[in-house]
Amino acid sequence: AFAVAKLLDENFLAGGFVGTLHCIPVIVKDNYDTGDMPTTAGSLSLAGSRPPDDAFQVSRIREAGAIVLAKSNMAEFAFSAYETLSSIVPGHTRNPYALDRVPAGSSGGTAAAVAASFGSVGLGTDTGNSIRGPSSHTSLVGIRSTMGLTSRDGIVPLNLSRDIGGPMARTVTDAVAVFDVIVGADQADPITMASQERPRMNYMDYLKKDGLQGKRIGVVRELILDTAAPDTIDLIDEALDAVSYTH
Repeated sequence: AFAVAKLLDENFLAGGFVGTLHCIPVIVKDNYDTGDMPTTAGSLSLAGSRPPDDAFQVSRIREAGAIVLAKSNMAEFAFSAYETLSSIVPGHTRNPYALDRVPAGSSGGTAAAVAASFGSVGLGTDTGNSIRGPSSHTSLVGIRSTMGLTSRDGIVPLNLSRDIGGPMARTVTDAVAVFDVIVGADQADPITMASQERPRMNYMDYLKKDGLQGKRIGVVRELILDTAAPDTIDLIDEALDAVSYTH
């Protein structure tokens, strides 16, 4: 990482920023292929396995100047949305806000690392809940995009009809900055080619601080499950009351 940072510094002095993620340290979930370090998908069965090249999204962030600082722990083969427990590393990944709790799964390692400021942003994957759940548990912003916006090339699959990779960050702006880099058509993932002829969007242009001013948001209370902890439901109610009162 220091060697990459040194090279990026030299490039900056010679010609400016390499890209929009110049020298940004990124945590990458361990089911993304990385040609310079192992990819195990959280499984002891793949210990030491090193792919021949980077996943499409990893290549994109590196081209934009990002530094892949570390691979993060995950639920083995991304199979659990509830906890991040692998066979490659002993013990549960813990929630940095409460060490007696978990950061959900399966991208809990990325979530914990970004929440603890080990890296500025991270990459996770979501088949059923695996970006959204860990982001929610660690006060992050996670983006599970529309299928086909981001390539699945080089991501260890769980269910190809539902697998999606995307950013996890502490702010909406940071998440969108990464998202703008990783979206795009990739011949190695045919489902992304449907967007090839469409104009490339810059999602950062659509960030407006007052974008929700005057809007009404519906809350489907039936989705707040009876199995949720009572204090969690109380916090949701307090938040909804605060929003209603403020706006």
